[in-house]
Amino acid sequence: MSSTIIETTRTPVSSLNPLDRACPEVWFNILSYIPKDRLKSLSLACRAFHQLSHPLLFHSIDLCLGQRPDSSISHNDDPLEGTRSALLAAVRRMESCAANDFIRSSVRKVTIGNKVFCSMRPMQYQRIRPELQASIDTIFALLPRFPFLFSLNCSVLGLSPSSLTSLSKVPLDSLTLTSCTLMDESFSIPIHARQLTLQVSNPHERDPSSFFTQLSSLWCSCHTQKVSLSLISGSVNHSVIPFLGTSQTLTRCLRSLKMSYSLASSLSFIPTLSQFPWLEELSLTPGRPHVIEVLPDDILPQLSSFHGPEASLHAFARGSRTLRNVRLWGFEEDNACSIEFFTQDLPLLRDCLRQLESFEFRAKNVTAGMVDAIRWNMSSLAEFGILLVGNEEDRNEDASPFDIEALISILSLKPLPAKLNKLVLTVPSTPLSSPPADDTLPNTTKKLLSGLVSTCSGLRHIKLSGSDGELWSWWEGGRGHDT
Repeated sequence: MSSTIIETTRTPVSSLNPLDRACPEVWFNILSYIPKDRLKSLSLACRAFHQLSHPLLFHSIDLCLGQRPDSSISHNDDPLEGTRSALLAAVRRMESCAANDFIRSSVRKVTIGNKVFCSMRPMQYQRIRPELQASIDTIFALLPRFPFLFSLNCSVLGLSPSSLTSLSKVPLDSLTLTSCTLMDESFSIPIHARQLTLQVSNPHERDPSSFFTQLSSLWCSCHTQKVSLSLISGSVNHSVIPFLGTSQTLTRCLRSLKMSYSLASSLSFIPTLSQFPWLEELSLTPGRPHVIEVLPDDILPQLSSFHGPEASLHAFARGSRTLRNVRLWGFEEDNACSIEFFTQDLPLLRDCLRQLESFEFRAKNVTAGMVDAIRWNMSSLAEFGILLVGNEEDRNEDASPFDIEALISILSLKPLPAKLNKLVLTVPSTPLSSPPADDTLPNTTKKLLSGLVSTCSGLRHIKLSGSDGELWSWWEGGRGHDT
């Protein structure tokens, strides 16, 4: 029998994200022990990384800018001062990276801005707008210096004509704008991005329709094939939906739509989906419904991905001809799916779910019967995920303990679907009861994982994670210990 290899580092070597406070010499030493063909991406958050001269050939570098305030600048916990210092530090880091040939040719993705920035109220923003705008324009002006940049994620206010002009010079594969606004709504210049994602998630009060009115000139001039919309702000109301249907670009290019469940349940939502003939993915964020959801029959056949309440899976599974990816939540406490749904409803949908490729659900309890229902009714699964929600004290006294090891034991009782390739398990507490100091998995967990792998010949990747952010990852052929 071939040995099972488990990756024992809490940060998978396929992706590194150094902290600002990390000593660069320490990371250089770590990098020297990683085979060149294993490290696929490096997220640069360390100020001193512009000094990087390590001969390792990176496939991808993610450059994160303006994420944290500059610790060398005192801002007295003022979020505005913190945002100012973060952007000033971002400018310095961007200039240093653009001057380093090694990094400049390796950067693939740039992330600009932070949650504090995009949640500012207009009056707050006006206080520091001039210097913030100068920093943003400087960062955008440097983007064309990175010849292999393909992805930009921007969470800032006030995109100026100067920034947009710089952006138009970069042929992007993916452009994501989170609660961004335009300084000059009349300014229009072609933006090259194969995928455009617009997210409305800012909590400050303003009419969301004005957000789309502002950006309509941008997406109409954007050379794009795919548009994704995320309408998850509490301020977004049903009046936005009909407005979206007035854009010819959205009608032609909208592929993914994410919104709150209450918004999707509104009566105005029902006829609107039919205006987007190429919509592939519909995602509803958990929430309590205020009306009974009715889905338009003519939109279901084209949907391949659905994220929403368990009660809606009946309509989607029976109406879609191409349903391949499903993520479910319920209306019980913590939006967990009910055990009854798996044991009573899933068998009725077996013929509709045979071709499902990925399935993830939220649960407060997991039983062998639930796993059996998934095993027998979703025989083609390639990716499977369980997100456990709630706290131990909230669970029934007779419920099984749901630490990672107990969950693995339940999954190991019988063979998993033969085509399963990836398994993702997330628990609300620390994944392991006593995480070892040397960053290795306990022998008991290793043996459980080995047993799980032995029941599923196609399994190649396992991720175990907890709400505290600790992560263990295994993949076939990965670096680690034999068990």
